[in-house]
Amino acid sequence: MKKYTSVADYLNDLDPRQRAQVEALRAIVMSADTQIKEIIKWNSPSYRYNETDCITFSLRKDKLNLLVHMGAIKKEDKSAEPIFMDSTGLLDWNSNIRATMTFEDLADISSKKKDIITVLKKWLTFL
Repeated sequence: MKKYTSVADYLNDLDPRQRAQVEALRAIVMSADTQIKEIIKWNSPSYRYNETDCITFSLRKDKLNLLVHMGAIKKEDKSAEPIFMDSTGLLDWNSNIRATMTFEDLADISSKKKDIITVLKKWLTFL
């Protein structure tokens, strides 16, 4: 597997369909707060807020996942209740402080833009 050193490298390896999806979701993530910083971590576009890793892409052949997490600032508890109730229904909770949003295609991402921003803004309040 290729080791990416920049988001541009990552994007250049995507097929046009995947690239359009990733670019649309990147724009949504960056619009959630001006303090979000984009980096490559875990060999994917990832995002930091207040120096804490908190959002990571996970691209699969047939879907795009966006993971929200708390980096290493809190210990995960898979049996605990999630840190907040997700009124949008977008989050699939993996633990109390880690969840996944899954998108099938560009239309799916576009139709959920408002809810994605709502979830991300809420998430950032816990960092």
